[in-house]
Amino acid sequence: MIILLFIILLCLFNRYRRQQGTTKLLLFGYLVSSAFSLMKYLFQINMDEPADSMAILYYIVCIYILLFPYLKRGTYTSQNYYFPPRLIRIISFVLIIGGLVNLYYSVPRLFTIQTLVNNISDIRQAYYQGTDILNLGSQSLLEVLSNVLLYLSYLAPICCVYYYLRSNYTLAILLFVSSFARPVNLMIIGEREAILIWVSNYLFAYFFFLDQFTELARKKISKIGLLVSSPLLFFFILMTFSRFSDSDGGIMGSIITYAGDQPFNFSKYFTQLSSQALGGKLNFSYLFPEDERLTGLITDHFSTSIDVNSFASIVGSYFLDFGYWTIFVVFVVSVIFSVLFKVIARRTNGKLPFAHFFVLLFLYQILFMGIFYNDISSVYYVGCFFFVLGCLLLYSFFFTKEKGQCKNDVCLPQILS
Repeated sequence: MIILLFIILLCLFNRYRRQQGTTKLLLFGYLVSSAFSLMKYLFQINMDEPADSMAILYYIVCIYILLFPYLKRGTYTSQNYYFPPRLIRIISFVLIIGGLVNLYYSVPRLFTIQTLVNNISDIRQAYYQGTDILNLGSQSLLEVLSNVLLYLSYLAPICCVYYYLRSNYTLAILLFVSSFARPVNLMIIGEREAILIWVSNYLFAYFFFLDQFTELARKKISKIGLLVSSPLLFFFILMTFSRFSDSDGGIMGSIITYAGDQPFNFSKYFTQLSSQALGGKLNFSYLFPEDERLTGLITDHFSTSIDVNSFASIVGSYFLDFGYWTIFVVFVVSVIFSVLFKVIARRTNGKLPFAHFFVLLFLYQILFMGIFYNDISSVYYVGCFFFVLGCLLLYSFFFTKEKGQCKNDVCLPQILS
């Protein structure tokens, strides 16, 4: 079944690899993950027990349902969307202010922490053991608000490229600088995933707007991207070697296990945790009263000997919430969003609304980063998402011009009948 997973993703990627847009980038992420899974399976690297065939088949079906909204039209590019200029400006100013405020607090701490530890991996270990290395104490209200806004920082690269293409270099530079807030904030506690988020978001923005770049602009962006991302990637590599140099199987074996363990971990969930579903309190805790939300470690809520904190992608995270009903949950969500956004698109000359793009990018975060971890269980993350989505939907209904009126923006060919 692991071989089947790799073959299916390889065929899907091959189908879309020549098309512009973000679909092939998403598929490439999953293809890489499945390739590591295949290597783990073929070379029996850290295989404590065989994967259940039915579990892997269930995993494949759920992955396809999650990807289906991206696949049914082939690809999504900037040509498919209507970006209201005033709305993008408002979002950009919020991201810039929040990002710069957060950098003001976090950059000095990042430099300070280098003098307090002997090994870079000690930073992460100290954080998860509850040790306050920097003795941060209580945070000001301004810092708390800027931390909340970090959960929307994945919009900064999109807005940055949007204004770069419109020659508004001042806003583009400010958005570029503010986009570093999330990586710097998590580098303080020795985490690497924010670096992957930063890199993957700019890749998303690049492929999303690819049809609008000139050849010269592409070359400039490639050089700038390589120059700027090098220090972040250096930290990522350094942290990876620091964590896995003494582990069983060596660095390479650990990397293969780390990146390819998701279907195997899901198999453990599938066979041992189906009767202990949390009913949505893990991934959607914001929707429950405060006294009903989960507290403490996730392991405290399951009666099992397996590590439920192990990576099992977004499918595994949903399975902890809904058990065997996961497949129906992801199907219903996909259908609801498809119908809702098709209705809204009729108001914007047949183009998809910005609210649709917001969900697309949010799911991209979860699906792509689900290769390594799932961060949707954060109360602030989900809370920010639903709040902003509600605002965008209201904006689409009450402030977007009717069909056939795309003043201040270019009306491009319709994609919906």
